[in-house]
Amino acid sequence: MSQRPPELDLLLRCCSRAADPRHDRLSDLSGRMDPNKFLNLAAWHQVRPLLSHRLFELSPDCLSETLRSELRAFARANAANSLHLSSELLRLVDELQRIGITAIPFKGPVLAERLHGNAALREFVDLDLFVPSAEIQSARTALVDLGYASEMPLRAANDPAFFKSECEYILRGANDLIVELHWSVAPRMLAYDVDWNGIWKRITSTQFCGRSVPAFHDSDLMLLLLLHGAKHGWSRLKWLCDVAWFVEEGEIDYEFLLGEAEERGYSRALLIGLDLAAQMFAVRLPDTISDRCKADRSVGNTNARLVERMMQAEPLSDAALLRFRTMSRERQADKLRVLGRTIFAPNQADYGNSRMRRPLGAIHYFARPLRLLRKRLASAN
Repeated sequence: MSQRPPELDLLLRCCSRAADPRHDRLSDLSGRMDPNKFLNLAAWHQVRPLLSHRLFELSPDCLSETLRSELRAFARANAANSLHLSSELLRLVDELQRIGITAIPFKGPVLAERLHGNAALREFVDLDLFVPSAEIQSARTALVDLGYASEMPLRAANDPAFFKSECEYILRGANDLIVELHWSVAPRMLAYDVDWNGIWKRITSTQFCGRSVPAFHDSDLMLLLLLHGAKHGWSRLKWLCDVAWFVEEGEIDYEFLLGEAEERGYSRALLIGLDLAAQMFAVRLPDTISDRCKADRSVGNTNARLVERMMQAEPLSDAALLRFRTMSRERQADKLRVLGRTIFAPNQADYGNSRMRRPLGAIHYFARPLRLLRKRLASAN
């Protein structure tokens, strides 16, 4: 970590559960860093609540009073938001359970309480719920009855092609609270053949706010965290931080996890996430996993490029994200599948386009490449 920019080094040391957080080292880093760059980096990577808590716990005087005040103010606002969202989350889980639908919270306050013992130590602005695919329409209707509005036009939301190609409905409630209602972890274009039947058979429960809520089995939760981060090209440290802390906290059957992934063609995507979390947050992976990461040169090469981008505090370009998504697959057929679906298959924005009509839907397989090209040219100018 010592060769990294001081802003990133301090961020990683403070947010890591395993790194040596020596006061003298933290003070040295804080003295060499750019305060504005440090705050902007923490904001982009969405780790300010955990950063604030750990800094005041480990070395409260290593930052200036101005920085401490800004972090404290954000931590207070985030705690209030977390309390509100936690209450709403429980209401939604209970209402869906009342009509016989099991809804599993993903990430958000439940994961924060599991990893850190405090729901306010993870930054989030929306709620994620997984429901079985057979019950997704009933769940969406139930949330609409509770006052949420679907961001997708009803015609598109009821389109079987949309359900086949996408992974979530986005609904907006009072005060612009967003709920993402998932039936899968990623859209079809990413070609993650997840065994959802097996996952739903293994569901368990966890404690949240003093009560029991449905939860994924630890090995399945790790799978979903890794695929979610891969979907976004690991552009935010928050997602890696989740994985790093869960490596220490979770009871994960890595042999089962990687065995299933290898059979389904996305083991490299999981290895990239595990290896990157170990690098950035100094966690120790099982020897068998570390050996597999070292044996796959694409894992190291991909992560070297991702680490270089960590200081840029900006999303991956479409081209860079597509390159990551293809490089993170070990089978050539899957690389081509991801490439072809990305270029030709309509996405959620296409289905949400009010000008799209079902009889003309096939046209989008030809029109989409032209729109992507136009977008690329516009960004180049």
